[in-house]
Amino acid sequence: TTNESQLSKFVVERSTDAINFTYVGELPATNTIGTKQYSFADRYTGSAVRIFYRLRIMNADGGITYSDLRDYKLDGSRFSMQVSPNPFTDKLTISVPASWNNATVKVILLSANGAVALEKLMQVQSGQMTLSNLSIAPGLYIVKVINGKEQLIGKSIKL
Repeated sequence: TTNESQLSKFVVERSTDAINFTYVGELPATNTIGTKQYSFADRYTGSAVRIFYRLRIMNADGGITYSDLRDYKLDGSRFSMQVSPNPFTDKLTISVPASWNNATVKVILLSANGAVALEKLMQVQSGQMTLSNLSIAPGLYIVKVINGKEQLIGKSIKL
């Protein structure tokens, strides 16, 4: 982190489906000026091939902010998909592996109740795709990107 202020703690949460998260552990915030690095080891022993993590960032006043999702293969190698900004208003940028450049992929936005809010074929250019002029209801969305047999999943909040 950089220049923490008024933070209480960082709660590490894990999921195998990017929807339902469970408590893994927590670290106290130091509210350091400058750069501070934290680390946390998860002793996961389940059978999932893919694990999603997020931080629940607790403010001193009781407010909560969530980090972007990070997902990992069981062997520890990184799947590569970023959804930004998070939260978003009407534009969402999705970054995917560079190996997907020039591929036509299916992008699906699912509402928290599982309804398809958007389904669109898109061309990956420079490892990214941008959804603009999104006129969908505010709320939590699961972002799925499908390239053949590969699928990446992220989350974002529409304001």
